[in-house]
Amino acid sequence: MDLLAVPGIPETAVGPELLDQLPRSAPPAPWPLELRALLWAAWPTAGAARSLRPSLSQGSRVLLGGGGFVRYLDTPVGPYGEALAATLLLRGRRASVHVPFMAVDSAASVVGGRANWSLPKTLADFEGHPGADDTVSARGDGWAVRASARPLGPVLPLRAGITLTQEWPDGTIRRARGRLAGRARLAVVSVRASGGAELEAWLSSGRRLGVILEEARGTLGAPE
Repeated sequence: MDLLAVPGIPETAVGPELLDQLPRSAPPAPWPLELRALLWAAWPTAGAARSLRPSLSQGSRVLLGGGGFVRYLDTPVGPYGEALAATLLLRGRRASVHVPFMAVDSAASVVGGRANWSLPKTLADFEGHPGADDTVSARGDGWAVRASARPLGPVLPLRAGITLTQEWPDGTIRRARGRLAGRARLAVVSVRASGGAELEAWLSSGRRLGVILEEARGTLGAPE
C-alpha cells in the first residue's frame, strides 16, 4: 500500500522526506485503546460538504461535523496525542464517521493509521492535555488548532459503537467497526482553528457543544 496516497485534506500530506523517517511497518488491526479525549460537534459548513471526495459524497448526506483532541494512554504503538476533524455521514439508513484530517505526535501511529484504516495521519507538535483543566493545542506546517472546555453536569457512564468509513488509495470505500466504554461529561468547548480553506471548513472556530471523555477503553477493528 502506498502510504503517500491515502486521501485527505492538504494539511495531511506526507512528503517523501517525512516518509523516510517513518517506521516500515506498524502492528495490524485490531488495536485495543485506552484514552482520554475532548470531542465537539458543529453544524457542517457548505465548504466542508463540498470538500468530500465524490466516492464518499455520492449517495451520502453530511449530518454533523466536528473535531477533537485525544490522548492515547495505551495502544499497540505506545502513548500519543491526536487531533482530528470528523463528519457524521448518512448513507441510506447507515450512519458512519469519516475522518478527512488527523494529526499525531507519533511516527508509528502515522504508519499504523494509514496502513490499517486509510486514516490521513500526519505529524504535529502538541501542548496540553484534553480535559476540563487545560488548554490543548496542535500545530503543523501552516495550520494550528486549539481548544479548551468548560464542563457541564455530572460524569456519566458511556458505551458506544462506531463505524469508520474511509476511502483507500485504490478508490475503494472500506468500513471498520469499533467499540468504546468509559466515563463522559458534557462540556462547552471553545475552538480556534487556522489553516487552509478545507481545514477551516471542517474545524471552524467558535463555541461548540462537546464531551469530555475522562476514562475510556475501546477497540478499533480491521476494515471490511
